[in-house]
Amino acid sequence: SLKTKAAEKEQELTAQNEKLSSELAQSKEEFESFKAEAEKKENDLNVQIETLTTELEELKSSVTEKDSELAKAKEENESLKTKAAEKEQELTAQNEKLSSELAQSKEEFESFKAEAEKKENDLNVQIETLTTELEELKSSVTEKDSELAKAKEENESLKTKAA
Repeated sequence: SLKTKAAEKEQELTAQNEKLSSELAQSKEEFESFKAEAEKKENDLNVQIETLTTELEELKSSVTEKDSELAKAKEENESLKTKAAEKEQELTAQNEKLSSELAQSKEEFESFKAEAEKKENDLNVQIETLTTELEELKSSVTEKDSELAKAKEENESLKTKAA
């Protein structure tokens, strides 16, 4: 009876042992599969990290380059602003000078114009006076010619009578 119990117990333990061995083998297989998958994921992630790190470095470099370009552009803008302000000042001064010259020129022109109009009026008065005198002289000459013709006629008549 003790032997039977011992045999049954051994059988039971052997069955348990086989079951546990099978579960252990299956667990090892699952672990190996999981481990392989985890290693593959890690490698994939490392590749991703490397790619992202490279992209980040390139972006950092690009940003540094852009910062440098931006600084140069700002510097150039300041220089251009300064030049534009100087040019504006120069042109404003020129405009003021030209405006002053134009005003002076207009004044001189108005003075000259007034003088020319006065001269023209004086000359027109002179012309009118001379024209009147000329007309009077023409009239006088015509009168004298008429008197001369009469006197010549009278002389001829007297010569004829005297002869």
